[in-house]
Formats: sequence, C-alpha cells, structure tokens
Amino acid sequence: MQSFSPLGLTAVDLSGQIVGRIESTYPYDGTTPEFAVIRLDLRAGLGQTRLVPLTGSLRYDDTLQFMHTFA
Repeated sequence: MQSFSPLGLTAVDLSGQIVGRIESTYPYDGTTPEFAVIRLDLRAGLGQTRLVPLTGSLRYDDTLQFMHTFA
C-alpha cells in the first residue's frame, strides 16, 4: 500500500480559507509524515512557512483542510 503524501496540495484552514501550498513534510526520512510544511500565500504572509500537524486534517480533491486557523 502506498503511503499518503500531501505534497503540492492546497492548504485550507478551519474556516475554509486557502492559506497556501504544502511544500514539504516532516519527518523527512520516508516514514509516515506527521507534519506539513506550508508555504503561506499573500493573505496569510507571503513567503513565510508554517509547520502544522497533519492529525485531524481532511483531504478534499487537491486540498487539505487543517483543524487550525492561520490568522
């Protein structure tokens, strides 16, 4: 069975707002990722990144919704 990879998915916060794109995961050793590294878009802080837990996130097509806000 192939493991889930969120790389490249659009990150959406708890309120449904697009906050950026998932550019990496942690840990980097090829095991099941526990965190997503999100590159924030302009509204959320262009160029900044956030390390966000994948626990509780929900995938919808090409997006991944997190149970957090990015205010």
